[in-house]
Amino acid sequence: MLDQIKAIAEDEHLLAFLTTLLVFVIAFGLYWETTWSMVAQWTDNGNYSHGLLAIAVSIYLVWERRAELGQLRPAPHWFGLLATLGFGGLWLVAGLGNVLVVQQICVIGLLNAVAFAIYGPRVYVVLAFPLLTIFLVTPIWNVLENPVRDLSTVVTHVVLEMLSMPVLLEGYEVTVPGGRFVIEPACSRLGFFLCSGLIGAYFAYFNRLGLRQMGGLHRAGIGPVDRGELDPNPRHHHGWKRDADGSLDRRRPPVLRVAAVQRDADSVFLGRQRAPQSLAAGI
Repeated sequence: MLDQIKAIAEDEHLLAFLTTLLVFVIAFGLYWETTWSMVAQWTDNGNYSHGLLAIAVSIYLVWERRAELGQLRPAPHWFGLLATLGFGGLWLVAGLGNVLVVQQICVIGLLNAVAFAIYGPRVYVVLAFPLLTIFLVTPIWNVLENPVRDLSTVVTHVVLEMLSMPVLLEGYEVTVPGGRFVIEPACSRLGFFLCSGLIGAYFAYFNRLGLRQMGGLHRAGIGPVDRGELDPNPRHHHGWKRDADGSLDRRRPPVLRVAAVQRDADSVFLGRQRAPQSLAAGI
């Protein structure tokens, strides 16, 4: 038994791994409520349903580079210890103010700080990507939901006006002659942004892309979202003229016909006359 303990103490990599594992277990035990709140978001919230998969991928990425990690010598660093104390103190302050989002950030930051403190900067450079990508699945991005939802509402309003369609915007409710519809929170496509950002980060990591190429990749990923605002179902092109071979001819403007409701719309459309039976508008 003593020989085994001595062997572990002499093996720097094994000692560092066991120390890190022990600290992680203690941290999850101390911050179990915050950790469980993140797990609940990963299992119940569709925007973060890829969270558990991202954790598994991070573990795999560390395992994949085990040979490179075995060649690096752990060198504990004081800055990591200072960062650990800082995140721990900030977690306590956020707990007093009942700010769950800050507590969740602190837990993930604490994991990074512990790894930096035990292994040092050279090893942490190898571990940085798997650990930092966990921030992309941390349930802290809900603050972007309303701004992106506002953008969806504005784009919808502008497109309807481009179609010369009478439209009234009241908050997230859009009223047209055919009725009224609501821009729901799901229309923000927050989950799409988070998933595409994570996949783009993985693609850049495996292909060793630079920051500029990675930024271009993410800008390309935003394109489908912008197009989705104008055409929620790209397969539907009602009103477009077709060539002889059946393909869409986008040079010819379509005609959009919307069935109107037989009701008095004066109060809704600010003095306009009753909506006609059909409304034809060209793009």
